Amino acid sequence: MQKNKRLSQVIVYALLGFSVLSILAYFPAALLGADLPWDTQEYRLGGLLFFTVLALLCTFVKANFKDSRRYAISFFLFIPGLCIYFMPIASHGNAYLWQLPVNILLSALALSYILFNKLRYSKLNGVCILVFLVMLVFHLISDSSNAYYTLYYLSYILIPLGTCILLQKEKLSAIHFSFLFSLVWIVTTLYAVLQIIQNQWPTGISLNPNWLALIILITCPWMVYLSGRLIKSRFKEEKHAYYLSSLIILTVSVFILYHCNCKAAWLAVMLYVLFFVLNKIKSLSMRILYIFCIILCFAGSLFVLSERIIDYEKKDVRIPLFSATARLVLANPLNGCGPGNFFSSIQPELAGSDYFDRAVAGESAEHSHNELLQIAAVAGLPAMLAFALLLIPLFRNNNLNPMVVQLAQFSALTGFLMGMFDKGINNGVGNILWLIALGICWMSSFPLKPDRVKIFEKKEAILFPLALVLFISLALFIALPITQSQYLYRRARQAKIRNLNNKAYDFCTASLQHNPANIKAAFLNASLSLKLQHKNAWQTIQRALAINPNYPGLNQIAGRYHMLDDNPDEASRYFRREISLQTNSIVSLQWYYISVLAARRMELLQDARTAIYDKTSERIRKRLIFENKTGMIEALKTAYRKSDWKEFQEIANFLLSKIHANTVIDLILIHNRQFSVDNYDFRISDKQLEFWPVFKKKSRIAARIKTSDDPLNIFFELQRSTKELTARHLASIAMIRGHAYLSKEQNVLIVAGKQLIEVNTATKTAVFIRPELRQETLQNYGNSVIYAENEYFLEQHQIIAKLIDIKMPAVTLAILKTENEFLANKQILNWQYYKK
Repeated sequence: MQKNKRLSQVIVYALLGFSVLSILAYFPAALLGADLPWDTQEYRLGGLLFFTVLALLCTFVKANFKDSRRYAISFFLFIPGLCIYFMPIASHGNAYLWQLPVNILLSALALSYILFNKLRYSKLNGVCILVFLVMLVFHLISDSSNAYYTLYYLSYILIPLGTCILLQKEKLSAIHFSFLFSLVWIVTTLYAVLQIIQNQWPTGISLNPNWLALIILITCPWMVYLSGRLIKSRFKEEKHAYYLSSLIILTVSVFILYHCNCKAAWLAVMLYVLFFVLNKIKSLSMRILYIFCIILCFAGSLFVLSERIIDYEKKDVRIPLFSATARLVLANPLNGCGPGNFFSSIQPELAGSDYFDRAVAGESAEHSHNELLQIAAVAGLPAMLAFALLLIPLFRNNNLNPMVVQLAQFSALTGFLMGMFDKGINNGVGNILWLIALGICWMSSFPLKPDRVKIFEKKEAILFPLALVLFISLALFIALPITQSQYLYRRARQAKIRNLNNKAYDFCTASLQHNPANIKAAFLNASLSLKLQHKNAWQTIQRALAINPNYPGLNQIAGRYHMLDDNPDEASRYFRREISLQTNSIVSLQWYYISVLAARRMELLQDARTAIYDKTSERIRKRLIFENKTGMIEALKTAYRKSDWKEFQEIANFLLSKIHANTVIDLILIHNRQFSVDNYDFRISDKQLEFWPVFKKKSRIAARIKTSDDPLNIFFELQRSTKELTARHLASIAMIRGHAYLSKEQNVLIVAGKQLIEVNTATKTAVFIRPELRQETLQNYGNSVIYAENEYFLEQHQIIAKLIDIKMPAVTLAILKTENEFLANKQILNWQYYKK
């Protein structure tokens, strides 16, 4: 017995020490900005096995040694080390999805407690647990879901129940759990403050400011409690030190929350304060009530004052995601789409909404940003209702609850409220901490039964480790291949962000070898193969299409490949399919627009132009103007062609009030020759003219060129004297008005062409030039220029040359003609230069 006691102490202290070291070992590397040399996949796999062996040893010691409080404390004290060990800090986020094996491992440890202990529970709670588990097991057996994510959702029941049993069996108190939560708060705060000092958006030990905000909310009250206990143990009569320490902790937490700019966090704080006040109003004095009202007003002020918080229309995806997820739930109300299938299932529901017009759209669709909606979508409405009923203890207010439950109630309730507006409790360390807090709140709902059979403890020494090893082996067998694939995909994304495209391509290829069904890796691989112009680019694109032909952006990549392959007719079919899937994708409309022109499909040309105008509603136009102005230009031209002056005025005014004033001015100067360039009062107000002096100067310049007998001298004079107007603007005006003086001064157009070439080669824009410049530009500018050889086309037609950047590595192209036609001259559409 004495040997077992010593062995238990050695294992417990080794486990606790390794946990603390695994946390603190990252800090110097993060402080110095260095990559961790041991941040490799093999090291992490070895660490996972190491933690598993330690857990098995502890369970063996537990079975042979009854005085096990130190063991019980270590059971959760090693969780921070385990989580942070697999979460990125200074390693560029490479281990983002390692949290799922952590959940599976902790579920295995919790299951061992559940199997060998008995709980009392009401019929309602028993039915809820049974329904939730049956729905997940159904998906696991029927192969209608990803087993990896199904096991992850099982942890939503297993980890809280394991925590509830451990809390009661080992008679743990608030001080024991406060060490766990406070340790996470300290480490998170250190990294977050360091990032704020370096003018970075704080993410702490997570990868996202929203997840950092969740961790701060969950751990802050435990840190306040621990500081109070430590101060009282040293200074029994000193209350000011306790108040000061609490004020410092709360101030630091609020400071970090403010810099996180997390809407869901502030909303959770406000709702919790309101809930607390409404439940305590009979017993609180007016002074305390006023304090909470001040906190509520302060949180509301931050919610209103932060620019990012109130800019929900541009950067928020919640509303379109909520509505799309609700439609997905109605389509599969009983069993859902299955865990792991949410991203692919939600895409058809998002088509037609304004989700893809938001600045943060993309991988946000991996989660509905509402935990109950998410469970309903993946596991069905019965599972969602069952889990919602299990959350009732979070809202019970009982002053007789021990301190550990009251603290856990704050952590669990604020985490849940935040989870109703964000995906915070579905990610990282915050997820496990929230599940532990939820388990503490279940203590009154699931009381522990006394052991009835004494012989059971004798068999526990053999059955307990064997059951644990079997469960963990099965979980890791299912989880590790997909984990490796996600790990490599994450590294590919990070390499792409750093413009290491070849390295990113290799990571994507390796990721697909581990999990060929990883559509995100397949999509990124297809995009990179097209960008790098690999010989097997089409095979890569076909493989991605075979996984999910409806994946957003994939058909656009296929169309771009055919454009580079000089097959615009086939490309137009893929672009058309992308438009049918993503009806509000103005970029796909532009691609379709260009491919139809290149394929000489004149019968489809008008439909393509009309589609850009019709699909770009007023609200969508206003959102797209910052990302792409081509749709607005097309809508403006169409409105002019239809003489719809109300629509023309609306679009022009909005463009002028934002960032594309020069584009609209050029368009108005070209189109509206019948109007005086100095009189646009029916479209542009005086107030707008005051904000855009460039427009006023440009109008005067155009007027002088139009009335002058010597426009060439005016051109050079203005170029020397006007700092606000670039050579490109002046050259555009000279080209626009120069056709009236071709008979008098042909050099005007030549000089303008030279100016255009000189200022636009850096951006690889296409220009119209005279034949006199052909040899010169061929020698100097190569494939950055597309040529028009018709010497008198400016006299024969009223031309508008607007440029559409189609994001090719070599050259951008668009030759547009006013009215309802395009120049289809093969010398203009020079595909030899285009393909380069």
